[in-house]
Parts: sequence; structure tokens; C-alpha cells
Amino acid sequence: MARARSGSSVAGGVLVVFGIAWFICLLLAIIFYVQLSGAREDSQAAQNRLRQVISPSEESNPTVTALGQGRGATVVGALLAENELLKNLVGDPQLSAEALQEQARNAQISGPLLQEVQRLRSELQTAQQQLEQARTDMEQARQQAQQAQAQLAALGGNFDQAAEQLKQQLAQVTGQFEAYQKQVQQMEQQLRSQMEQARRQAAQQLEEAQSRVSQVEQENANLRTRIAQYEAAAGGVEPPDQISPDGRIASILDNQQQVYIDLGQQNRIVLGMTFEVFDRNGVVKPDPEGGSPRGKATIEVINVGPNSSIARIVRRQHGAVIREGDQIINIAYDPNTTYKFFIYGDFDLDGDGTPTPADREAVQSLIRRWGGTLAQSLSYDVDFVVLGREPVLPDPLPPGTIDPVQIKEHVEATQNYERYQQIIGEARSLSVPVLNQNRFLALVGHYQR
Repeated sequence: MARARSGSSVAGGVLVVFGIAWFICLLLAIIFYVQLSGAREDSQAAQNRLRQVISPSEESNPTVTALGQGRGATVVGALLAENELLKNLVGDPQLSAEALQEQARNAQISGPLLQEVQRLRSELQTAQQQLEQARTDMEQARQQAQQAQAQLAALGGNFDQAAEQLKQQLAQVTGQFEAYQKQVQQMEQQLRSQMEQARRQAAQQLEEAQSRVSQVEQENANLRTRIAQYEAAAGGVEPPDQISPDGRIASILDNQQQVYIDLGQQNRIVLGMTFEVFDRNGVVKPDPEGGSPRGKATIEVINVGPNSSIARIVRRQHGAVIREGDQIINIAYDPNTTYKFFIYGDFDLDGDGTPTPADREAVQSLIRRWGGTLAQSLSYDVDFVVLGREPVLPDPLPPGTIDPVQIKEHVEATQNYERYQQIIGEARSLSVPVLNQNRFLALVGHYQR
């Protein structure tokens, strides 16, 4: 009984499963049928739509086949594109095919005319592109112009700032120069005043110096005579009873106012030196009081040559006659005296208007040949100051001058002039005779006057 129930149970389960499977298959069949019917309807609808677009004869047309090959688009798309292009060529994309045909019939457009229209439209399109490019270039140019204008404005601001700084600097330099110019003008006025005063003082001092020189020479002569007397008295020797002549009258000039003497540069004759004239064979005795003996005439040297000099007659006894060979005596004259010279300035010995260092060396050489020595500085032991050409005091610079080279040259010229005048003032304060180039050359006998 148990086994029968078991087989019955299995058979019932199989039937149930079979029933379920049959039901599922029935359901799937229904679904597939419904879908197949819809696909057939869609296929028929698509076929109908295709026939609305193209007929079977048109579909096999070579032109249509060519439109669908190698373009990457459908035949309809190619036709639409050509239609759009043709409408654009005509000028109105909204016109229908019938309207286009009517318009073509009315206008009687032929093939060449259409080609001309296409060419013109192509040129128009090119011109529009060029116009667009020109507009683009114009916009870029406008932007560049704006940038250039901005740069110009920036440069203008920088220039204005630099110009303002330069103006300030120029005003400062101008102020400094005007102050310096005022100082120079004041110094120039002071120097001119001092120079004029120094000239007057120099003239007065020169006269006093000449007077003192004469007095000193006389006193020296007296002292030498007294010393000789004292030495002779102390040694038991009688003082000399006569004075030997220093030189003689070589000749007398036609005007009878000047004479040649046989003493010159080699004998250390100096301009302005005086001699007493005595007869040729006369005996000149010392002054009993120790003074200088007085001759029949007195001469003064006015020109010095190498071996002779010219002297003018400054005093003559009444009725006295001066002859060649007459003795000349100056008890203060000593040909062995060595003079010390201080030279300053620029010299022009050849007279070409251009002083040179060689001319200064020549002056130093003349002093050494004459037997003198050179002093490095001006002091009391200097016998003569020899000055070169006097520097010219420069005129004041024009107002507003800012050239540094011109200012430097003006300062150097002013300082050179001031130093020259300073040397003259120091020489006068030390009572040292000052000789210019001509007087110096006459002193050393460099040329005949």
C-alpha cells in the first residue's frame, strides 16, 4: 500500500511540472506572436514610408546609387544638401522646387549664366572673408594702437619725471655756479684792487729800494775802506794809497751822452750799476773819510753785452771831458759775486707767441752760464725774481654755463693769474728785484737792446 502511494505521488508531481511548462510555452508563444505581428506592421509601415521617398525604379537609378556611395551620408541627405546649395545659389533658401522652376523659367537661366552666378557668389564669399579678415586685422591694429598709446602715456610720464629731475638738478647747478661766479667776480675785483695797490706800492718800494741800494753801496764802500784802514793800522801796514780801476771807457757814442765800457756779461755787470769816471792816467785815492771817491763824471749801465756794455752819462763836472781809456771805478762792485734767481711762469724766447717748456729750460741754462744759481722757492736769500709772460685774467663765464671742462679751464686760468700776482707781492714784501723776460735777457747779455 505504501509503494502505490509513492508512485502516484511522483506521477502527480510530473504532471504538475509538465502543466507549468506547457503554460509557460503557451505564454511565450503568445508573446512572440504579438511581437511578430508588431514587427510586420513596423516593416510594412517602413516600406510604405520608403516608397513615399523613393520608388523601386528610382532606387535602382544609377544617379541615386552614385549619390549614396563614398559620401558618408544617405541619399536623401545628399539630395537635401544639393537642394540647399542650389537654393543658396538662387538666393532664397525658402523657395520650393516649383517656385524655383517658375523663377528659372521666368529668368531663363541657362547653364553658363548659372556658372557665372556661382562664380560671383564665390567671389562675394571670398570678399566677405577678406572683409572679415580686414575687420579682424583692424581690431588687432586698434588693440595694438591702444597698447602703444598706453606705452606712450607711460613713457610720457617717465619723461616728464626725468625732465623735472633734470630741471631741479640744473637749477641747483645754476645756483651753485652763480654763487661761484659771484665769488669769482668779487675775487677779481679784490685782485684788481690789490694789484693796482701793489703796483703803486711797488713803484714806491722800487724807488725806496734804489735809494737804499745806493745808500748801502755807499755804506759798504765806506766800510770796506775803513776795514782796510783798520787792517793796515792793526798790522802796521799803511792803507793803499790808490784804487785800481774796475774797467775803462772803450769808446764814446756820437751823441756824447753814452759810452761803451769794457765790462759785460762775463764780468757780472748788472743793469743800473753806476761807475765813477776818472782820467786815464790819474791816480785814484781812497776817500779819507772812508767814502767812495768822486770822479769827473758818473755813468749808469743801461745795456749789457757779452763782453761790453753801454752806459749813459748821468753826471758830469763842469768842463770835464770824457775820453777813451778813462778809468771807471765802483768800490762796491765785485765780479765774483754769485746771484741766486727764482723763476716762475712761461717764457717765449723766440717771440712766436707760444711759450714752451724748452724756453723755460733755456732761461735756466742762461742763469747757470751767467754764473747764477736757481732757487726752488722765494726767500730772503734770493737776489732776483724772473717772471715769464703775465697770465691773462679770464673774463667771467656767461650766466648759465654748466660745461665742466669750461668751468675747470676758467678756474685754472684764474688760479694761474692769482699765483703770478702772489709771487709779485711776495717779492715786493722781501724787497727782491723783479725782472721780466726782457730785463732778464738784458741782464745776462742774451742779446743787444
